[in-house]
Amino acid sequence: MSEDSEILKQDVASMEIDEKKVNVAVRFLTNGNVRNTNRERKIQFLKSKGLSDDEIELAFKKTSDIEQSLNEQDEEKIVWSYWDYLKGIVLGAGILSSANYAYK
Repeated sequence: MSEDSEILKQDVASMEIDEKKVNVAVRFLTNGNVRNTNRERKIQFLKSKGLSDDEIELAFKKTSDIEQSLNEQDEEKIVWSYWDYLKGIVLGAGILSSANYAYK
């Protein structure tokens, strides 16, 4: 019987989470100005805005998932060397020169 009451408590707690508040908190936590602030100040601010402990923890979890995916995307970025830039400049100059020659 106690297992049923625990499951019921968990269901009630999950129903009390306001997804809109959590999404706003996630946007707040991913803001560049807020990222370097310590965790306690973030929690204090979110509590002052009316978020529950469960909503705050969910927002932190979603934020860490977002930051992890952003870090993975950063690793996949193509890195250009000076040689690549030089090739682009030479190619662009050649195209402009050809267009100028064709125009005359």
